[in-house]
Amino acid sequence: MELQRVLLMGSSEQPGTSSEVPQRSGKDAPRALISVYDKTGVSALAVALEAMGWSILSTGGTARLLRESGVDVTDVSSVTDQPEMFDGRVKTLHPAIHGPILARGDNPDDLDTLDRLGYPRIDMVVVNLYPFEQVAARDPPVELDELIEMVDIGGPTLVRAAAKNHADMLVLADVSQYDEVLQILQETDGDPASVPLDVRQRLALTAFQRTAAYDIALANTLATRFNGADEGEDELPPKLLISGGVLQNLRYGENPHQRAGFYDGARSGEPPAGLAAAVQHHGKALSFNNYLDLDAALRFARSLTGPTWEQWPHCCVIIKHTNACGVAVTSDQVSAWDAALASDPESAYGCVIAFNQVVTTTTAEAIGDHFVECIIAPGFQPEALEMLARKKNRRLLTLSPFTPLPEELRWRQVDGGWLSQTEGAPVVDWAAVECVTEAQVDAQVRELAAFGVASALFERERTGKGQRVDTSLFEAGITQTYWQSAIALATGVSPGPLGSSHPLAAPYQAFPTIDGWINVGASNEATWIGLTEALNVPELREDERFRTNARRMANLDELVRVLAPNFLGRSTDSWLERLEDAGVPAGPVASVGEMLEHPQTYARDMVIEVEHKEIGTVRSLGTPLKMSGSDPESEQGKLPGAPTLGQHTREVLLEVGLREVEIDRLMATGVVR
Repeated sequence: MELQRVLLMGSSEQPGTSSEVPQRSGKDAPRALISVYDKTGVSALAVALEAMGWSILSTGGTARLLRESGVDVTDVSSVTDQPEMFDGRVKTLHPAIHGPILARGDNPDDLDTLDRLGYPRIDMVVVNLYPFEQVAARDPPVELDELIEMVDIGGPTLVRAAAKNHADMLVLADVSQYDEVLQILQETDGDPASVPLDVRQRLALTAFQRTAAYDIALANTLATRFNGADEGEDELPPKLLISGGVLQNLRYGENPHQRAGFYDGARSGEPPAGLAAAVQHHGKALSFNNYLDLDAALRFARSLTGPTWEQWPHCCVIIKHTNACGVAVTSDQVSAWDAALASDPESAYGCVIAFNQVVTTTTAEAIGDHFVECIIAPGFQPEALEMLARKKNRRLLTLSPFTPLPEELRWRQVDGGWLSQTEGAPVVDWAAVECVTEAQVDAQVRELAAFGVASALFERERTGKGQRVDTSLFEAGITQTYWQSAIALATGVSPGPLGSSHPLAAPYQAFPTIDGWINVGASNEATWIGLTEALNVPELREDERFRTNARRMANLDELVRVLAPNFLGRSTDSWLERLEDAGVPAGPVASVGEMLEHPQTYARDMVIEVEHKEIGTVRSLGTPLKMSGSDPESEQGKLPGAPTLGQHTREVLLEVGLREVEIDRLMATGVVR
């Protein structure tokens, strides 16, 4: 084959390329290899190239799509004279493909070699890669075999080869590049040599960056998959591999002479997170220092968010120069802002604020004209947003969902290297808190005291006033009647005995089985339907007496009479399995003796042995509150037996001020024992 190729005599003769490719037709027409996973826009690209006289090489699904679009496609297998192998694992890995891609247009030997082998030139490679990152990010995770099949071999090889030879080759590794390249070609009658060198270099750089990010995603993901079973929780990755794209060029860095930018830290295929996912609604562009302070505020607020803080759901964090001016966690947002600001109102001038709940109009009014650089929150009430936006330079951002801060590996650059550590929300083990005063308290008293003190502090933060905590056993008993009291207060009727049934839902009670009792909780329509299916009585769902919960409660006696015989046909264990499959909550009813002998009872130390001074070893109930610092097997953790009559008489009388001689006289006369 004769290749019409004119060697470049000087860069001024043909800017942008090392070789000139004259207008060609037939076997000498410009040739594009197109093999893509993401087929967005690829048909339009191929149609446009063909209209300009290009011939198209392709593989597999891409070839089928192009043919359906009316494009005359040459299969790669017809060029390589080899079929695709191993379910598409091998398609383009052949000298007939990579030779034309890597042949240098200004090297006569390369061109002669192509001519001798009969390999036609390739002038453009259009390739995007298997979506490894997207598949790796699936939740729940895919099986390892499926993930391995997403490791692209031929694609990165084609992209790197074409990028290496960019002086003679156009490489399109991103859908966004199609229109630009087509426009240049259309202006020059489809001549690939017309594409300037700077464009080729930019295309090549994008290609190299794509394969680099792809390799990093492979290495990081597979390191986790391969090493996860062998590495302990304390293992750190042996290599630091980072990739990310610039999201925003900042006006300058910490100081005006410094360049700065913000890069997305999410892996390709994953949604952005943290500040990269935040949406700015108002104010001028964020600065380098804004991002630093927003990061500190956001991480602080997220660390005080979640189930641990349900009693105090509102958090306000005020940051200045990455340091906390004030942090408050309370029951309402305004008091959180007030308390946080009161911590250091002077330093909070020109601050960054993070709220973990939607900012209300009342909070916006409280902030007022205070000089605030940025506010980030899950959202803003419309009036609050309008009110806060009256300050034209105040940046207002939302981040939703506002999730608790997870424990993860974080990196920090230092001079000459990187530091790494796991970071997450701080965890306080209240059970491990030690009393350092001479007067000690036991675990139960500490828990009660902590609850009372927390309640008082909560009120103080809300109102600024302290509280005295007072309660009684009588009140505690009343609170256990919440269902019955609610009915009495709402209806004026005092509820009578209910047996095992629930006061507001039916059927929600115990039923006898062939060998015992079972408690069934069909508290809503879904579980009622599941119960009728498990009992094989679907007709009850159409019975007017039982169509709704209200009707079932009104006809409870009739409902029990209808249902009870059905339960007598199976054992308790059999019913438990059947009801679980039907999605109906149920549990066995145990006798007191069965409860005390249950394996879980002993596993949780709810039956303990206590040594009594006179009667010896006595079995007793344990405490349901387990403290990490109290080992029931240790001497310190063992409970003492009940005192004998008079065991502590002398100690008590000494504490109230009696002398030893007085106590001896009282005991001798039988007044005390």
